[in-house]
Amino acid sequence: MKNNGDKLANTMSDVKNIIERAEVLESELDAKQTKIADADAEIGVLQARLKESESRVEELVAENAQLSEEITKIEKSAEEMSEQINELTEEEAKVEVKVMEELQQIGVEPVSLQAEGSSIDHVAEFKAITNPVEKTNYYRENKEKILGGLK
Repeated sequence: MKNNGDKLANTMSDVKNIIERAEVLESELDAKQTKIADADAEIGVLQARLKESESRVEELVAENAQLSEEITKIEKSAEEMSEQINELTEEEAKVEVKVMEELQQIGVEPVSLQAEGSSIDHVAEFKAITNPVEKTNYYRENKEKILGGLK
């Protein structure tokens, strides 16, 4: 009977070990299922973010297309304005030549209103001259510019 008792004790011990091992495996399975559930939830969050990102990308692509169209219109407008500026500059030059010719015909010496007047302060120059002869000569040469510079 001892043999049967030992066998029974061994069998009971084996069963106990199997049950303990099953409990450990069940616990590990529960932990892994929890990790899987957490991962599934994270996947859901990431998929939602992906959809939002895709939607934003579509919006940006549409906005980019609209801005490209606007840039094209602005470039075309700038080109047209540049052409108009060139035409007006040419027209201004022609008018200036005509005015010069007409002034010469009636005997008036034309005065240039270009950058020279803005780069030289003729009034200050005139006031700075102390020699009366030089002052008179300077006045005669630059009368229109001096009087044009007085306010």
